[in-house]
Parts: sequence; C-alpha cells; structure tokens
Amino acid sequence: MQRFFQANTIFAYPKRLSSPNSAFDGCSRLSPYLAYGVISDVEIFQAVDRAVTDANGSMPKAAFHRFESAARFYLDRLAWRRDYMQTFEDQPDLEYKCMLPACDGLRPQTYDPELMARFVAGKTGFPFVDALMRCLRATGHVHMRGRATLASFATMNLFLPVFSGDQDGVARFLARQFIDWEPAVHFPILQLISGTTPFERMMVYNPIKAGFDHDPKGDFVRQWLPELSDLEGGAALQPELTSSHLSQEALSGGYEPYPSPIVDAKASARYAKDRIKRIQSGEPAKEAVPKTGSLVDQPSLF
Repeated sequence: MQRFFQANTIFAYPKRLSSPNSAFDGCSRLSPYLAYGVISDVEIFQAVDRAVTDANGSMPKAAFHRFESAARFYLDRLAWRRDYMQTFEDQPDLEYKCMLPACDGLRPQTYDPELMARFVAGKTGFPFVDALMRCLRATGHVHMRGRATLASFATMNLFLPVFSGDQDGVARFLARQFIDWEPAVHFPILQLISGTTPFERMMVYNPIKAGFDHDPKGDFVRQWLPELSDLEGGAALQPELTSSHLSQEALSGGYEPYPSPIVDAKASARYAKDRIKRIQSGEPAKEAVPKTGSLVDQPSLF
C-alpha cells in the first residue's frame, strides 16, 4: 500500500494496466490481501483519499485533475469488485450453474484431456497465451487483460467447461493458480467471458491479436518462452514463425521445439460463438454440443 498509493504510481496506473510488461509492477497487487481479508475496501479507499488530499496541495491544478481522474479510475475497479461480490451473494450457485440456465449443457463435461494438458503446460502454439500461462504458474499472477485472454482461449477456442465434472474445469484449474482467487469475482467473470450469461455481446479475444495489442515487441513472450528468445520483435508473436522454432538457449536447456497451434483461432472462435448464438436464439443446448463432446472431432479446427 505504501508503494502504490503515491502520486506517481496512481498517475500511471490507467496506462500501465493493460500491458503485461508494465502491469506487473504498475498495479497495486492488493487483490490477494483483499481475497484473504487481510485488508478491507475501506482501508484502500482511505489510502487513495489520503493520496488525493496530499496531491491537492502539491500539484498544479491541471495536473491534479488528471491525477484525480486516475484515482477514480482505480476506485471504479474496486467498486466493480464489490458489485461482483454482491452478485455472488445473491446467486451463490454461479459456482456450478450457468447464469443463463439454457447454457447448462453448452460445454461437455467430458473432453479430450490433451486440450487441457496443452493449455496448462503453456504449449498451445499461441505464444502470447503460452507466455501468460507460464507466468501464471510461476508467479500466481497475470494482469487483467491476460486473465481475460486465458479465460477466452480456454472456454471459446478450446471450448473447455468452466465447471468441473469428472475432469478439471477451467475454474478449478485457475483456482489453484491465482494467489488472489476470489470465487465471487472469478466465477461471474468466467461466465461472462465464456458466454453463459444473458449479456449478448461475446468477449472473444483473438489470441494472436491480443499479443500484438499488449506486447507488440514480444518482450513478455520472450521472457517466458525460452524457445522463442532469439526471435526479434513481433516475430515472437506469429505462429507461422514460431512453429517448430527452438532457440539455442532453449536447446541447451533441454526444451523441445515450440509447437504449432492446436486450434485454428478464427474457426474455433466461430464455432463457439455459433453454439452460443443458437442457445440465445432459443435452441436447446444439447443441439449445440458436438456429439462426441470433443473439439478434436472437428477436423476443420486443427
């Protein structure tokens, strides 16, 4: 709290939030302490209020207004967290049921374990997704956009279930990774991203475009994927250049060549969106599920 609630860090927060290269240190990183009840929302609000009060007496008027806007930007996200908490208080069954009941049969509970295994290992063939996963497993943390990218890829491109059946669902796996796992926050967001809420707009992140949007020079990818450490700039983000690539550094470290993409990003997203749109239009969920329960049997996606 002492590190983050200073004028310079709050000022920079809105601009540093979206990139994995800046968000790791640019965010407050207080979410684990909130999740475990070590600190309260009130304490955070008071800390921001003190920082704003101090800045009011030491900054030019124009600069202070920009700073005040950045502080509100931060507090807005704290308010969103409280909204999610209230949603979960009202609907605790969101932990195991879809917010939109018609979606309860959307994703099969039994799926090809290879899909989850490659996702978990950070070996999907999509560099930005794999870098996020390896960072998460090593540190217990990735930034907001990174979390959305991982959730979207798992539930839309791989069509893995959010909830757990006989095998691990996406939620159970992530719960073991995030050091700030808060069911009241994560379950509603996972449902929103996976398209199982009444919200009509689908939040499908293109796993390649997300890398160019938030890590355009490939610095984050090279940091977490030694196999691609010798590829310069945006080349580290392009599957057509990264497939089967193996840097000398990775070779000496015992790594295998970087894999090819396990799905076609556009085709798999189109498949998922079509299934969800059918349900939203009133068709029964069972008509939207592949008979085999696995995307492996959809040859056009691989």
